[in-house]
Amino acid sequence: MKNLQIYAHTGNKDQTGASTTTLGREPAKMGLTMNGLLSSYSTTAVNAPSVLPLLWYGQGNTNRVGQSLPVPALRCSAPIANGPCVFNPGGYPDSSNGSGNQFASAWFVPGGATTHWAYGRGNVFVRTDSSAKFLPIGRAGGGTSGFDVLRDPFASYDAAGLGLTYTGCRPTGSAATVPFYWCMFRPDREN
Repeated sequence: MKNLQIYAHTGNKDQTGASTTTLGREPAKMGLTMNGLLSSYSTTAVNAPSVLPLLWYGQGNTNRVGQSLPVPALRCSAPIANGPCVFNPGGYPDSSNGSGNQFASAWFVPGGATTHWAYGRGNVFVRTDSSAKFLPIGRAGGGTSGFDVLRDPFASYDAAGLGLTYTGCRPTGSAATVPFYWCMFRPDREN
């Protein structure tokens, strides 16, 4: 790709990790993050491409310089030799069975991130059908009630708009042993 600047969240914080290398050129600033529940998942299996986020500013107002993380990420801890790590609507993404965790997805925000309000009081979401939309998220003053788990990525925010918790979902009628995945980012969501 010639224009790596498309990934940057302009005018915000840059964070360089110890393992960043330059390889003879300036490393890209990575503000956009991928929906990691789509890692190795067939795009033809996505139920609602016009609403499922593919990319968003999931690291808040921070660019990772020369590296990035998917947000959310699949919670996989089994060795690759034991099988793939891929979204599984009725179970864990790998053979580790969550290593004792009821959530099959995880999320990491770099230290120093202060808000998930990428622009104004919202964030930009690029969907799997390649459309993009700005969505207001959270509310001024923070809080927890009244958020639509399919339109707002977090269940609670601090007063500055930094996401604090997310809501996990599993298919309706599932057994208690079926793990939760982050609701807004599930490839099997219908709307």
